[in-house]
Amino acid sequence: MSPQPTTPNLHLEQPAGRAGRADSPQRVPQGGVGGAAGAHPLRVVFCPDSFKGTLDAASVAEAMRRGWVAARPGDADTCELVPMADGGEGTRRAFQHARPEATVVELAELCGIERFSTLDPWGAGTRPLGERLREELLRVAATTRDRDEHRGMRPVVYLGIGSSASTDCGAGMLQGLGVSITDAAGAPIAPGLAGVATARGVDFRSAADVLEALARVDLQVITDVRAPLVGPQGAAQAFGPQKGLAAADMNAADEAVLRFARLLQETAPVHAEVTAPGAGAAGGVGFACLSLGAELLPGAAHMATALCLAEKIRRADYVVTGEGAFDATSLQGKVPAAVLELCTAAATPCALVAGIIREDAPTAAFAAAESVSLRAGSAHAAQQDPARWVADTTRALAGRL
Repeated sequence: MSPQPTTPNLHLEQPAGRAGRADSPQRVPQGGVGGAAGAHPLRVVFCPDSFKGTLDAASVAEAMRRGWVAARPGDADTCELVPMADGGEGTRRAFQHARPEATVVELAELCGIERFSTLDPWGAGTRPLGERLREELLRVAATTRDRDEHRGMRPVVYLGIGSSASTDCGAGMLQGLGVSITDAAGAPIAPGLAGVATARGVDFRSAADVLEALARVDLQVITDVRAPLVGPQGAAQAFGPQKGLAAADMNAADEAVLRFARLLQETAPVHAEVTAPGAGAAGGVGFACLSLGAELLPGAAHMATALCLAEKIRRADYVVTGEGAFDATSLQGKVPAAVLELCTAAATPCALVAGIIREDAPTAAFAAAESVSLRAGSAHAAQQDPARWVADTTRALAGRL
């Protein structure tokens, strides 16, 4: 989970670069102004991220469609909704909408930070994630054994690890998978970072069935974090504060994580490096996944690939994306960045509808950039009825075509 501002997602600010255009040539929509009679309908793809704290991605996409069709009723049958995510909250729902047959496990739903009313930096763990992942790996390995192997195909389980609440280096997840992790007395370690600090032994033999399943199934881990496991940019020092870790505890936390990582390097099926990009994702869950032989994939970009978004954009006349807060970091691997890159390659106009657009936000490459909170008149008004104001902002955007 990347460090983020704690200010509300919907906030009244002046929009930046509202009418910015990409430098590359783009197709000009030929649908006629306002969906006028006789005009050809536009093929429009709505592919936003969630507006965290207010609307999930599917609700945002539906509100966008509703607003667009209010302004351009002739496009009602040519709108396509592709809710997006980056490996955090909403990842499983995004797959469910576009690829319901996919097997997806999402950390945020099982032990994510939104599930904690009070932060618990030393006690929060990831065991529920491991228990669910174990179920899915064993089920997929068993049900696809005969169907796919004779065709040279390997089934895939997707794992989204964003929005974590812990810094347990994936120890809880491993325990949930069946791995034995013990302290100096030979007893199972306690949950969370407190337990990791006492770990002295790791035994993967008790998870032999899961390891066998992993030999037959590809585990693809989706994350928007490329941080190493330890150090100033690592799991504890860079991301611990947002999970409640005190500054005075940083060194002890980093040392505990590093000691546990050394245990995994000695015992795990794969020797993972603590400096590997993404090892520090989700409080070190990324490192544990690498130790199992999993592949870490860039969040929004991989979601776009998994949901076949490029082909949908190539067929579209216009694309609308968005997120709760669009700022200077939003084009660094987040959903709007992934969508904009695909639109640029396809020469398809891409508009941004965001809850807030900060003054330093890089919006020039978008065909239009609209602030929901500005449209609502205040942050409070937008937050009271976010679906209405997302729809109204998109209606105004479509009405100007």
